[in-house]
Amino acid sequence: MKINDNTNISLPIRNLVAIIGAVALGVWAYFGVEERLNKLETADTLFAADLLKKAEQEPKNLEFYDAITKSNFRTKTGPYFDRIRKNKAGGGLLKQAGDRSGPPPESGPNSQGLQGLLNRVKKI
Repeated sequence: MKINDNTNISLPIRNLVAIIGAVALGVWAYFGVEERLNKLETADTLFAADLLKKAEQEPKNLEFYDAITKSNFRTKTGPYFDRIRKNKAGGGLLKQAGDRSGPPPESGPNSQGLQGLLNRVKKI
């Protein structure tokens, strides 16, 4: 069998359209996947470059950063918590109010202290 530019092919038109449609669909899918991969690779490259740039920078407030890294957040001790406690009244969760056994107030509902409350109780 010799094939040249004058060779005739007998093929139904629906088969020809189906072949052309399948090739077009395959090409479209290939370029769609290729485009998605390019987008992901570009995003990954930009993200890695941004991370490298951020890693090379020093923190803006280096003293505060050092205080956080050297502090123990479970026991609430270290430079970070010292900065919080400095010039504060205390109390609250840190329990830094100072001496709690001072004299009772001179006036008010509890001016006699605990003894004044005990005198109001009736014995049964």
